[in-house]
Amino acid sequence: MFKTILVAVDGSETCIKGVRYAVNIAKRNQAKVRILYVVDIKLLEGPFLRDVSASLAIVPIADYQKNIATILEERGKAAVAVVEQLCEQEGIECEPVIKTGLVSRTICTEADDTDLIVVGRRGEHVHWSDGFLGTTVEAVARRAKKPVLVTSDEYHEMGVIVMAYDGSSHANRALSIAAGVAGEWELPLRVVSVSDQETAAASLRSEVDKLLTDRGLSFEMQVLEGEPDEEIAKVVESVDGPLLVMGAYGHSRVRELILGSTTVQVLRKTTCPVLLYR
Repeated sequence: MFKTILVAVDGSETCIKGVRYAVNIAKRNQAKVRILYVVDIKLLEGPFLRDVSASLAIVPIADYQKNIATILEERGKAAVAVVEQLCEQEGIECEPVIKTGLVSRTICTEADDTDLIVVGRRGEHVHWSDGFLGTTVEAVARRAKKPVLVTSDEYHEMGVIVMAYDGSSHANRALSIAAGVAGEWELPLRVVSVSDQETAAASLRSEVDKLLTDRGLSFEMQVLEGEPDEEIAKVVESVDGPLLVMGAYGHSRVRELILGSTTVQVLRKTTCPVLLYR
């Protein structure tokens, strides 16, 4: 299923922990890993440097920018080298890539010919994050055309596939991914839906049965009442080694842009790896 995996690295400790998920998946699928470090162009050409130049009444800051670029590139090489070593230890083929650009956009562009994107939930500024997601993660999850695995801050072996299903087209595509992963990795599949209406619950069960019947998979399904993000988080916490799979968007795209989607809320409330698909 996943033959080429793009891993975005930033050199942080949490990122390296997340890389272990990519290594685990690569071993399961005999996949190649592409290791990507992006030199953030905003750090080289952003307003900060222009403001400093103006306030100090100095003309060119080209040398300063060049020095910053060199430092960031060296940091990138060091971050990539750590992942290369992990891949080598596990006998996994890998390809290092260092690019300069807007981080989320570059990640999505480099992922065009890969099957899976792996990003850390929070990166180098995790200690100041106050539990919120990094902006890069949210941007990649919204823009990427490939499945995105948002890794947890701590690594654990994946033992159960939990599929959060709401009946949307995004959820249908994500369910196909969840079923494929469960089948290939020989892991149990649990489908979870949240609905307060009895007729809607019956419809969700019928849709899941129809989508999974031909795959010959055994699965468990729960339809719960309550707030979707809270109920999904409770289910995830109740199982050992969960990998949560869900659509990157639900039914209302406009509502998500204004209020924040269930997807984002679930990511903020869970600590397990989450596989998103649009």
